[in-house]
Amino acid sequence: MKEFSGAYFYSKLKPQKITINNRIVYIQGNPMRANWDDGADKWIEDTIRSIKHSGTQIETCLIERLKVTTGLYLLIVISNNRIFLVSDAISSYPVFYGNFRNQFFITDNLEAFQKENGAFRIDINRFEEFLAYGNVLGNRTLYQGVYRVQSGELVSIDEKEMESHRHFIFRPSKKPDFYKKQDDFISAFDKLFLSVFSRMVKNNPQVNNWLVPLSGGHDSRLVVNYLYRLGVKNVICFTYGIPNNTQAQISKQVAEALGYEWHFVEYTAEKWQALHSNGLFGEYIDYAFNGVSTPHIQDFLAIYELKQKGIFNSGDIFLPGHTVVTETETVFGNETLQLKNKESALTYVYSKILAMKRDLEDDSLMHDALSEMYDEANVEPRNFMAYCDWQERQSKYITNSVRAYEFFGFKNYQPMWDWEIFNFWMKMPVEKRVKRDPLYQLEKNGGLVEQLLEIPFASETKKSVKAALIKIVKRNIPESLLQRFLRLLKRKARLNEGLNQVFALSANSVKDMLEPIEDFPPNTQAYFIKFIDRYPYQVNPIILTTLYSIRRLLDKSKDSDN
Repeated sequence: MKEFSGAYFYSKLKPQKITINNRIVYIQGNPMRANWDDGADKWIEDTIRSIKHSGTQIETCLIERLKVTTGLYLLIVISNNRIFLVSDAISSYPVFYGNFRNQFFITDNLEAFQKENGAFRIDINRFEEFLAYGNVLGNRTLYQGVYRVQSGELVSIDEKEMESHRHFIFRPSKKPDFYKKQDDFISAFDKLFLSVFSRMVKNNPQVNNWLVPLSGGHDSRLVVNYLYRLGVKNVICFTYGIPNNTQAQISKQVAEALGYEWHFVEYTAEKWQALHSNGLFGEYIDYAFNGVSTPHIQDFLAIYELKQKGIFNSGDIFLPGHTVVTETETVFGNETLQLKNKESALTYVYSKILAMKRDLEDDSLMHDALSEMYDEANVEPRNFMAYCDWQERQSKYITNSVRAYEFFGFKNYQPMWDWEIFNFWMKMPVEKRVKRDPLYQLEKNGGLVEQLLEIPFASETKKSVKAALIKIVKRNIPESLLQRFLRLLKRKARLNEGLNQVFALSANSVKDMLEPIEDFPPNTQAYFIKFIDRYPYQVNPIILTTLYSIRRLLDKSKDSDN
């Protein structure tokens, strides 16, 4: 290895660089002191002063400051022969590190780094993990010797060793708070949301418009609700999909009730194909993939079209409804409370987080990866499902949706992942938290403004009896017969978001999309062989995006070999 202090740092996002006492500090995003309104500049000033006077105890200094830090950020400190890499609670600015051609490197974008410096060697052993879960678990990537800083992690590296410390963990408090009166709880929760949103607005006086991807659900409605209660006028809401879909209808009602501008983008196979043809879709996949995560494509076409029309402009900031009040606990809460030991927790989580399933004669590889994660997490069995959701789904897939905003040159905030909200939520008894009932009580009892109370949520609307029957029939038809049946009927699913159209015109079958199939390792082919003859619009678009990302990676590997 070459001299460690000469570590190569390649950044596509160009973070702020500060040099002090022969130490280099890179800061991306907006770290702030929790419970304070002094903003990112003051946090940076105080942190730099602390580092300057901390001598050799930089790690201790950083850990203490991070315990009371909120916001979205990436921090890199290079000091003599030691490097510190720090990620926020949800890894909103991914950073990678490793050795390449005898040089230690750090980068925030593996695709851009490889274009500049040459291709990494692929780790074939991780392909099955990526297909099974939709991402690579832990700090690993699909590249040999390349690692990602995990959510809430501080990684300290020198010539001899690497150490990891978690300054943030999705773990319930050991001393839960009990509110004797519901009114007291609701009042405290409401004041907290107002404080967090107020701080965000105060620290961004230069924002042009706040852009909210508004669905028919709870979280994005809370975002526009608290902006409205604070008197924020410069808000643009948008949604997308097939015309008159349920999510869009409710979204429009919410925006109109608050007097906010609202836009709808119709998703069609032709529009998606145009993005394939001009190369923009492929460029985005490479940008968001990073050898770790299935790219999040849901907002992509809407952002592209609304920017083209001049509705989204420079200086706008996106506010997605991603939240620490995780829906995983809503869906699986009561079941997870019954998990009493490691084995039951592993078996349960394994059955729930697989993105692509197959009949495995030996699933020890997949099970061992989760077992390692369980040991590192140090949480109770009943909390392991939520921990996995935070570390693997929220941080690597849901939060990865902000790559679409970055791709088009926009910033974003995620106020509902604020440290104060997390701290409040995690102090709530788990039995009360599992169904998100406290959040719903807040909405019904003063949290939501009056004009939003009568508008239903998408989850409350009646589902089609026909759709339910079709689902039952499909579940009971042999796979080989179902393949021929769907191929014959050419039936298209009616998804609210219209995402089954993303690859609809790019190939005549899934097999055509993935050819040559023999490039895929044999142990991975069992994951998709069952639907390989279906039309692309008949397969889950997230699964297709996972496969499409792998196909592009294999093609690039071939090109680099040549």
